Order: sequence, then structure tokens, then C-alpha cells
Amino acid sequence: MGIEDWLQKINEEFSRENMPHGKRPFDALARYSKEKAVAVAFGSDLASYVFEWFKKNTKEDAHMVGALYSSTYFYDGEFWDVEIPVFYGTVNFNPFDSLSNMPKPILSRLQSNGDESETFAFYWSDCFDYGLGVDSILKDPSASEFGKKFLSAGHEEIRSAVSLIRPSRLNPRAILDSRMALEMFFKTYAALKGRLTEDEAKKLGHNLQKGFDKYIELSGNFEFEQYREQLEMFPPIAERYQEQEVTKPDLWRAFHLTQKIGAAVVREFGESNIREQVERQMATSNY
Repeated sequence: MGIEDWLQKINEEFSRENMPHGKRPFDALARYSKEKAVAVAFGSDLASYVFEWFKKNTKEDAHMVGALYSSTYFYDGEFWDVEIPVFYGTVNFNPFDSLSNMPKPILSRLQSNGDESETFAFYWSDCFDYGLGVDSILKDPSASEFGKKFLSAGHEEIRSAVSLIRPSRLNPRAILDSRMALEMFFKTYAALKGRLTEDEAKKLGHNLQKGFDKYIELSGNFEFEQYREQLEMFPPIAERYQEQEVTKPDLWRAFHLTQKIGAAVVREFGESNIREQVERQMATSNY
């Protein structure tokens, strides 16, 4: 059966199920990857063909496609977009391909510097594991609903922070969203571990030091103690109604810490740990 006939058959099945039109190309690609035992990367010729087919055969404007997860990275005095693509099956990734708006001369300079390229590769792995892991946790029926509530809130806050950082004239209030996301990630970890009640969450309140203590205690991740002093970068919750003044480097350090801890929390309960693969590859070769 050719791809055209296969898509027609699948679409008829989706129609009987009353599947929303915007969801159909994603489910079709996932089904194709499973049935044919092949990897289908978002952006590949096949994926593009499938999306174009559904665009022509279903409701107009139903197929606005975004990234799996969008983040940001600070380099050479500016913030750059980091896009983790939607994908199906098993595919190979080049972390530097995710820097979607970085000019080639700057990208080449980043790649050619061993320490800086390694730093970015690890950051990219945090974004990848976080983006993939959040979705898997929120869809896991066995995961604590209390924990998923905090995770959903934290995910909303970190995405808000990204949206405030990425414009050419960034909004310094992104540090408040980063702060709230970090607080939610600490509570997410404890709740998903089954070690946080509503009363205990209230006692932690908005105190990042207490939340950090709880995370270290339950995770045993004592190497993260090196980041404790960085918690002081975040403004107190009482300042959320005040104008924020923060430099780009300081905002980056705050956001980077939030992304790092968010990834560490999600990685333990989610379905992705590409960081281990990056570590192995770093040991044998350079990106």
C-alpha cells in the first residue's frame, strides 16, 4: 500500500473516532513509525509530506505545529532560541541544530570552543529531557495527581519565563517566573515521591531555601549543594508587584538554574535521560 492510500485509510479511521484534525498528523506519524519500524524525525521529507497531506484533507489552520519544547540560551551577550523538535521513533540529534536563530559565524565559534560547546551540549540535554519528560509524567496515570499539579504549574511558569526572555527587548520580570517555576519544581519532586502533603506544602510556602532543603533530602543529590548560594539571585515573592531590574547575565544564571533543576526533577520520573548519552559521547568524541 502506497503512502497516499495508507494516509487515506488512517484518516478514515480517525474520522470514525472523531479525532480532532490538529491531532491527526501526529498520530499518523506515530502509527507509521510503529507499523513500519522506522524512525520519523519531525522536519523530515516524510513528516513534511504527512503534514501537507493532512493540511489539504482536513480543516484549514488546524495544523499549527510548534516544538516539543522551546527554551533559550545565553551566549556572546545575547539570548538565542533553543528548539527541541517533535520527533517519532529513534533519531539522531545534533544539539547545535536546535539553535534556530543563531548566525553561522557565532554558531561556529561556539562549536569550536571545547568548554563552551560542552556546556551547551549538557544544557541542550536538560532541555531535551525536560521537554520529553514533562509530557510523559503528566500523561502517566500512576503518577501522583498532587505532584502533577505542581509540575503543570511549574511548566507554565518556565514557559512564561522563556516567552519574556526571547524577544529582542527581554522583560526582566522573567526572573519572577523563573523563581515561581523553581519553587514548583521543588514541590513537584516531593509530591511525586509521595512525601508532600497539602499542609507540608503550605509550610514550605514560597521559601526557596526550604524547598531546596526538601529536594536535597529526598533526592540525595548533594552535588547540587553548589547551587545553594544562587538561590539568592531570585527576588523574594513579596517583590512580585515591584519593577524588576536585572542584567542579562544574572537573568541567565537564574533561568539556567531553574532549567537545570527542572530537568533533574523530571528526568527521575520521566521517560528520557539523553544526558547520559551526551556524557558517554563527550568521553569519546567532541560535538
